Amino acid sequence: MICTVCDRTGEPGPVSEYGARESLCCPHCGASSRMRAVARAFWQALYWVAATHARVYQVGGDRFSLRLRRQPRMDVVVSELHRRPGCVVEDIERLTFPAGAFHIVLCSDVLEHIRDYELALAEFARVIVPAGYLILTTGLTALPRHEEFCVRHPTDPRRDAWAENTPRHLDPLSPRGCPVYRTYSRSLLEEELGQVGFEVSVTPPEIEYYAIRNGLVFMGRRK
Repeated sequence: MICTVCDRTGEPGPVSEYGARESLCCPHCGASSRMRAVARAFWQALYWVAATHARVYQVGGDRFSLRLRRQPRMDVVVSELHRRPGCVVEDIERLTFPAGAFHIVLCSDVLEHIRDYELALAEFARVIVPAGYLILTTGLTALPRHEEFCVRHPTDPRRDAWAENTPRHLDPLSPRGCPVYRTYSRSLLEEELGQVGFEVSVTPPEIEYYAIRNGLVFMGRRK
């Protein structure tokens, strides 16, 4: 295996209880199958953008953030919802960046935790330059529509109604975990990305050379 996050070779770790997507970790940097899929899509997008000095925004820091910040001729902004060293605080439903601020935006497994995801998709389109890219992963469902775990109140989020079977992901800031608003229908999400201004392609979910499994990535090119 060649790791697209750290560029080193080695045998990936075993499949864990979280599934192949979140395991098969690199023995050097610890990047999971999903992280390698995102990094591979990023390097492709960076080549296609062909910017002499790329501006990159990553929603949520991870191991790949460290690699990006060491890249020459690249300005990298990493945001979190709560303050962390080296990160800015942003709500992706209401980004504070000006229009066309970035060549590439990365958002990996965050969208399922966003209440008004429609606003987030529109904000990504706003801050990406024409012919720039959105690199996106999220939880998917086989249903033809998004599988909602929360009935959103029209005016007051505090009155949202959550399903009893709402999944929760690990969250260091909350012992209860971070709730999942929904999992996404692939075809419907592609359609919605097109509606806000992206031409959408998806990467192969299985790439043996990089030990990528269940690693589908949406690549949205800004029109």
